[in-house]
Amino acid sequence: MTFNNHATTKWRVFFWGLLALTFLLSHRYQADPTGESIESPDKMLHFVAFGAITFLFIGTRYIKSTLFLFLLATGWVIIDEWTQHLFPNNRTWSTADVVSGELGVLAAMCWKGACSSPKLQPLRDSFDEMLNSWHMWMMLGVVGFTSMCISFLAVWHIFNLFVDSPSTSLTMLISILVSTLMVLLYLIRNETVHSILYPLLKSMALPSLASIGLLPVFYLLFAPMTPIPFVIALACLVAWHRLVWDTKVFTLRELSVDL
Repeated sequence: MTFNNHATTKWRVFFWGLLALTFLLSHRYQADPTGESIESPDKMLHFVAFGAITFLFIGTRYIKSTLFLFLLATGWVIIDEWTQHLFPNNRTWSTADVVSGELGVLAAMCWKGACSSPKLQPLRDSFDEMLNSWHMWMMLGVVGFTSMCISFLAVWHIFNLFVDSPSTSLTMLISILVSTLMVLLYLIRNETVHSILYPLLKSMALPSLASIGLLPVFYLLFAPMTPIPFVIALACLVAWHRLVWDTKVFTLRELSVDL
């Protein structure tokens, strides 16, 4: 088997693993809220979970059709939410949860084919080789999950110094950004990946910081209309970065990358 085939097998293993884990967690018993309960970043977690599932689903290469892949991922979000009431878990249908999950699906889908340019063939080959290792998959999971948890706790405590009830959604959003950055930093440890990916990411730094600076604007814009303004803001941020990525890939020669 080729590196590509071995890597695809690992995408499939982690896809089914995360799918099962998400289903179990989303169908577990939920206690009634109390006056002392801390707001849960539930909607942001739906975004992350179904976005990750869709991203892994793309990597499984079970389906090549973008439309069919999107319809299946969308259908699963609805099925997952609809089936919750079939179990004695004190849960009911939540439209906000479905919308958050769907936004996660869209965020993942907008990155489908991000490395399809012939200019990025060496990057695709390097990713296939790296992801042929179980150790690499485990380390990416550990780095991503650990950095998210640590940054969430750190940001929460910092916010708690200034406000009585910090927003868990904002805290989760920041921890997601930190976690994504840490995963990217771990990936570029590979020499070939570093030679291509690092110049691209470096060239994206300024528009990335500018878009992050606009997050409060997105929040103020969507807050009066929806209970999930931070989720929508994060989805817009992901889509914006794909647009910037395509622009930078189109001008790859200007980045002095030796392909």
